[in-house]
Amino acid sequence: MRAALKRLVVLQHVEREGPGLFALEALARGWTVLISRLDLGDPLP
Repeated sequence: MRAALKRLVVLQHVEREGPGLFALEALARGWTVLISRLDLGDPLP
């Protein structure tokens, strides 16, 4: 059986606001964190 992939997807709209504690907790649990910087023109995941 294939293990489920856990990831946190963050849609960041402004430079000064990031994922904060959400990313720290996700990483502590072994999740992948993906940040799309919409303010810089990154596409939606």
